[in-house]
Amino acid sequence: MATFNEIITLEHESEHVLEHDLSNQKNFSAPKIYTAKGDSTKRWYVYFSFRNPKTQKLQRMKNIYGKANLYKTKEDRLAVLSVYRRNLLKLLKAGYSPFEDNTIVHNTRKHQTVLDNNGEIENPVIHTKNPEPKAKVVIERSLKDALDFGLKLKKQQVNERTVQDYGYRVGAFLKWVSENYPDINTINQLNKKVVLDFLNHILIDSSPRNRNNYRLALGSIMQTLEENEVMSENYIKKITVLKSIPERNKTFTLDTENKIFTYLEKEDPILLLYIKFISYNFLRPIEVCRLTIGDINLENNTIRFKAKNSPLKTKLIPEILLEQLPDLSQMDSTLLLFTPDKIAGVIGRPRKPIGGIIFPSALKKP
Repeated sequence: MATFNEIITLEHESEHVLEHDLSNQKNFSAPKIYTAKGDSTKRWYVYFSFRNPKTQKLQRMKNIYGKANLYKTKEDRLAVLSVYRRNLLKLLKAGYSPFEDNTIVHNTRKHQTVLDNNGEIENPVIHTKNPEPKAKVVIERSLKDALDFGLKLKKQQVNERTVQDYGYRVGAFLKWVSENYPDINTINQLNKKVVLDFLNHILIDSSPRNRNNYRLALGSIMQTLEENEVMSENYIKKITVLKSIPERNKTFTLDTENKIFTYLEKEDPILLLYIKFISYNFLRPIEVCRLTIGDINLENNTIRFKAKNSPLKTKLIPEILLEQLPDLSQMDSTLLLFTPDKIAGVIGRPRKPIGGIIFPSALKKP
C-alpha cells in the first residue's frame, strides 16, 4: 500500500503556485515548512493537520522529511521542501486522506492522460522549472591519486614534520591495500571494513598507540577528501580510538646519571650540553634541534623556540645552563645551535632541520 508520505515525496509534477485560500477546505490545515530558525544542523520538514474522521478534530500528522535533510544549504533544503509542500497541498485538495488507502487514487493520477483539442491523447506536460537539487557528485579518482591529493592539501595546513608523518603512514596503507585488497583501485571502492582491517593489522604488529596514530593520520587525510568531495564518506570517524597504556621510560639512578655526565664531559661535551638543554629547560628534543644562535638572548637570559602547541614560546634559561654556554655574541644568528660536531653550524644543506636526532653516531657507541 502506498503510504501518504510516499505519495507526496514521489509526486513530480511542478505547476504554478497554487492558491492558499483554504476557506472552503475545513478537513486540513495549510501545510507549512519548519526550518528550525535556519539551523541546518537540525531536521527540517513539512507539517500539517488533518481532521480525524473518528474524533472530528484536526490532528497533527506525521512530519514529512523526504530527502530534504540530505542537503546542507538552506536554499537547497527550501527548494526540496517547497516541492513537498506544493505537492501535499495539491493532493489534499484532490481528496487524498492520510487516514485512508490512497493507492488506487494515486495510480489513477500517475497514469492519467489528457485529451487535446483534436481529441488526440497526449502525455501530460511535466514542467522542470524548479527541479530538485542534484545529489552530491563524487569525483572518481584512483586510491593513490586521491590520497596524494589529500597530502598536497595538508601541506598548506600543517607543519612539514606532520606532513612527513602523514606521507609515511599513507604509504604503508597503500602498500597494505595493494597486497591484501588488489581489486581496490579507486577511492570510492574503499570502505570501513578495509580501513578497519588495516588498523587491526597495525594493532597486531605493534601497539594500540601506534594503531591510534595511524587512525589519526589517515582520518585527517580522508576528512580533507570528504570535504573536497573526492570521497563520499570518511569511514574512520566511525572507528573508535583504542585505550592505550603508556609505558614509563626507564629512570636512571643518581649514581648512573653522574657516571653518564662524567663520561660525556670528557668524550662528547656537545652531546652533554644538548641533553642539559632538554632537561633543564624542559624542552622536547625536536625543539632543541630547531634552535638557532639567534634564538638565544643572553641579555635577558631567555630562549625562544617553536613549540608543538604554539608557533613561538619564550623561556628563561636556568643559571646552571648559562654558565656552560660558550660566547655566542660573534656567531651568525642564522646558524643552528647544535650540530653533531660543534656549536653553531649547519647540518647538510644550510636549513633548519625538521626533526630527528642530530647525534646518531653517539647513540651507536657501546
